[in-house]
Amino acid sequence: MYTTTSHIDKIIEKLALIKSALELHGKNGTLSLHKNSELIMMHVLTLAYNYQLEFLGKDSRFPGVDLGSQTDGIAIQVTSRNDNDKVNDAIEKFLKNNLQKTFPRMIVLMMNTRIAKYPLKPFIDPTFQFDTAKDIIDFNDLVQKIKTLMPIQIQLIAEYLEKEMPGAGLAIEDDKKYLINTEADKAKRKLDYYFHSAVTIEFTGAGLSAAKIYRWLNDYFNDPHKRFYYLTVLSEHFRNRTGGSGEVVFEIPLNDESAVNYAKHTILKISQDKIQIEFATYYSNREHNTNLQDELGPMLVILLALPALKLPAQAGIKISYDYRTNGKIMFYNMNAILSADTHMQIFYIDKHTSVQEDFKNIGDEELLELLQEIADTFVNEPLPHQSNQPFMAFDRNGQLLTLNHLRSRIQPALREINE
Repeated sequence: MYTTTSHIDKIIEKLALIKSALELHGKNGTLSLHKNSELIMMHVLTLAYNYQLEFLGKDSRFPGVDLGSQTDGIAIQVTSRNDNDKVNDAIEKFLKNNLQKTFPRMIVLMMNTRIAKYPLKPFIDPTFQFDTAKDIIDFNDLVQKIKTLMPIQIQLIAEYLEKEMPGAGLAIEDDKKYLINTEADKAKRKLDYYFHSAVTIEFTGAGLSAAKIYRWLNDYFNDPHKRFYYLTVLSEHFRNRTGGSGEVVFEIPLNDESAVNYAKHTILKISQDKIQIEFATYYSNREHNTNLQDELGPMLVILLALPALKLPAQAGIKISYDYRTNGKIMFYNMNAILSADTHMQIFYIDKHTSVQEDFKNIGDEELLELLQEIADTFVNEPLPHQSNQPFMAFDRNGQLLTLNHLRSRIQPALREINE
């Protein structure tokens, strides 16, 4: 009984934090948090009501609808507003687009406290039914529903909210600053856990256009086999959108749904003085192994190719490397691109981690320094009756061999450029 009560308390705490954060963002005119909240609510409603919901916020076929289930015949508008105009406007838009033919029932979920009465305007479809007592739900209604569930269902909701909003929970990740929206990807593939790496290589004081950076990379990796193995995303096949003048974007979208428990997503963006590479994996189990080939490989080959770019003497190089995960990512030493002696121990990360470095030049020592910092973000999982070091033992000699091997595999392209 105590466990169930504590789970209910945790759910109330997290919902209250969402409500407060949305109110603050709304007053300051920022709406990015709202989209992430819609995705969180999709999972909570699925667990609480056993709906088979999908995120429809970007589906042009269903304007004004955020979540929906054709199986259950329901559409849900998620809003932080609680005024009568919002309800009437939502219903009017729903009927105007004939969505009642796909979703016989419409629900308005208010991430706020509902008011006493909602007088409704006459419907343009007189056969449509909307009960303000049942079809308008606020967080208080949601909590009351959750209290009627089985203890295991309540626990699952509490654990999900804690996973998405760890700690105090106010810092819900804003995917807007990243190229990959992990919440949208998770919702699309119905996978609960992710591991997202985001690399930014910025050339300070260089004055490099996106076109110059692109031509450098395109010429350097002109061998299709080298490009396929070391920088797959840099391909005309994957260039699917641009920002007009000044940037170009390559994207390997989410793989098809034949891989039921696994998905991945890659984006490369080239803009003025900047390269951004992001890679995200999604999976069904909390624990996931990685040898960091996909996460570190593209960054390393780009940095090893820098001599061919011939940066001006005054230029600097700023590198930032972000890991984000809501699971437990364990380092796997087999064929790893990061050289470390794990001594049969388990090293992992389970939160947002960031590494930033500024360099004047990028040589072996600078690369070793950067990789040492990345290795240090993994911590040891203590085992009973064993005395182990808390951090991985970075193998500088082994890493240097790995870098030289990688350099030898891609460097023939440099001779071709010089010729």
